[in-house]
Amino acid sequence: MGQGDPPSRAQGEVFDAADRFRAEMLRRERGAASEMVRHYGQLWRRIKGRIEALTKRYYAALDAGEATSPAWLYQLERLAALQQQVEEEMRELVSAAEIRVRAEQYEAVQAAQRHAAAMLRASRVSRETARLATGFNWLPREAVQELTGFASSGPLRALLGGLGREASEAITRELVTGIGLGLSPREVARNCRAALGGNLSRALTISRTETLRAYREATHQSYAANADVVEGWVWYCGKDSRTCAACWAMHGTVHPITERLDDHPNGRCVQVPQTRMLPL
Repeated sequence: MGQGDPPSRAQGEVFDAADRFRAEMLRRERGAASEMVRHYGQLWRRIKGRIEALTKRYYAALDAGEATSPAWLYQLERLAALQQQVEEEMRELVSAAEIRVRAEQYEAVQAAQRHAAAMLRASRVSRETARLATGFNWLPREAVQELTGFASSGPLRALLGGLGREASEAITRELVTGIGLGLSPREVARNCRAALGGNLSRALTISRTETLRAYREATHQSYAANADVVEGWVWYCGKDSRTCAACWAMHGTVHPITERLDDHPNGRCVQVPQTRMLPL
């Protein structure tokens, strides 16, 4: 099928199924994101009090002539305790994120196989293709374990691992800048929260991207495992206002079964199977 060709009835059914399955995956992802945001809210409440208390101590020391510059924060390990708490809190957030993403990756791999089988059944063009109703080749257990191992030893751990240090540096920067400008404890805390929010946003992006990557890879491997019926796949984007120009440009293009869909972070594109035209 070319980008400008109207879909056949079977193709239309497959694309409808792809839309439903993408919506299902995104609903699950939003649930995981909400849980991470709740963890972040709890984390912030524990940190906020220490930031405001340290800011008030600085201004009191300044009024008493004990402090002359933000360098006071670094003396007697006043700032070190806050930095340590931020890193410990972020490690807990990362640990919770890893556990949740591992579970989401496992569910994504299972869902990808179910969705691949359903789309192939919807796209059948001959009696031979119809064998997928009962004869779909599911991925072996070893492949599933490998696909869901990203979180414990692969890119997820590497991507999330530096968030604690980055969060500590961001809060230190905002704290020092804030008191240097004479901002109130509440204003300093607000700026620190905004800086910490960048780490949350990155954690959410990593979580979503790695879960959807597991889904796409499981889809790819499922098609490859049924190569007697599947000869390739069609790039299918989200088709809404959030879809980027690059994904719109790829939408509808046909790719060989050996090629993987290499999407960007937060990418929502999926692979729709292109079945072989086998004799009746």
